[in-house]
Amino acid sequence: MVLHQINNYWNNLVWSISLVLLLLCIPTISWSQSDSSETQKNNGKSGYANQLEQGIGSLTAFLAITDDEEETFLRISVLDSITQPWFQWKKSVNDKIGLQVSTSYTTTNQFGENSPYKRSEFTGSGIFKIYSRWTLVNRNSLNNGTFVVNVDHRHKYTQIAPSNLGFELGYNGIPALLFSDARFLLLEMTWQQKFNKGRTGVIIGRYDPNDYLDVLGYVNPFTTFQNLSILVNPSIALADTSTGIGIGHYIKNQFLIQATVNDANSTANDFEFFKNFNELYTSIEFSWTPSRQERFYKNFHVMAWHSDERVAAGVEEGRGIVIGTNWTFHETFMPFFKAGWSEGSAPIYSESYTGGFIIKPNVNKDLIGFGLNWGKTQNDIGQLSTEIFYRFQFSQNFAITPSFQYFSNPALDPAIESAYVFGLRGRVAL
Repeated sequence: MVLHQINNYWNNLVWSISLVLLLLCIPTISWSQSDSSETQKNNGKSGYANQLEQGIGSLTAFLAITDDEEETFLRISVLDSITQPWFQWKKSVNDKIGLQVSTSYTTTNQFGENSPYKRSEFTGSGIFKIYSRWTLVNRNSLNNGTFVVNVDHRHKYTQIAPSNLGFELGYNGIPALLFSDARFLLLEMTWQQKFNKGRTGVIIGRYDPNDYLDVLGYVNPFTTFQNLSILVNPSIALADTSTGIGIGHYIKNQFLIQATVNDANSTANDFEFFKNFNELYTSIEFSWTPSRQERFYKNFHVMAWHSDERVAAGVEEGRGIVIGTNWTFHETFMPFFKAGWSEGSAPIYSESYTGGFIIKPNVNKDLIGFGLNWGKTQNDIGQLSTEIFYRFQFSQNFAITPSFQYFSNPALDPAIESAYVFGLRGRVAL
């Protein structure tokens, strides 16, 4: 089988490709400041926008996207004027020392019920996030070095957190990704170094590999969908925040190859940097985009992953293949599709297919999204998940998002026919 062939010498392959990438880059590495003229000018509320191609990973991209300034249907100028001094201060700090900081508080409340039992639950949770990027080396150059720290505090308001609501309804999945009661989490502490006028990047430290590989432009549980099966590919044995090293290299600014090696045992609430580094999660991805600036808006990629057997945790070896694509038309409409096939017990699904779209009406920050996922569980049960949302952007920094999710044939209880979840999410980003 193809998946067994992928497993042959997998770890050696990933390390070998990473080494070859580094060797290919060494002859052209430039540490000079001569390429600073190619850096795009800053704009946005804090001067972070239009820097999508400068960051490594989806969180950096969303920092830039969140900072962008656009019109809204219901513009509340009073709220915007109150926060203006804060954004001016952030811009001055970024201009002086290269430090970018984003803070947000997001709350979600969800009510769910299944059929035919009519079992219902109400859940609520909040997340306070601080995300920072401090460019300490070659700040005015594309060959810069950046220290990144990402911290969350996740807390529930109710007895059950929204992330566990699906299990209460018999659904094998998470209807509110990240919204748990995990409390304080150090999600990222990395050094990110770029070479070759920004075409090559290396990341080392503690990070979530799902923020760097198999990324499409609609994926953000704070601003778009909330269901795990629609946001990420549930056929992957999703590695958590862990110690690792990754490398990526652009070929002619359109083709990108990436690889990552991470500790397979670490978790977001585990502060050990090396827990059992002889059991690894490894992945490699090849993608195409029209340009580096459009990577999160127009993208096609193929990824293969492998997870070692985790002896102490009792999790068997796993492997799989993933494809994904999204394309943005006229800056307003983005359809997306992804699929994955896997072996091993760690992933939620052995097969997964996801499709949908997001729409920006009238080119403003309001956002409409629809997503659908069908997956086959490890015991061959087919489960359907759908989600639709409308994000009302009441001001530049405040949004409310009602949503509805429907699940057919929930996999945890064969007697359950369906379940649904109504949700309301609020977010303040500063």
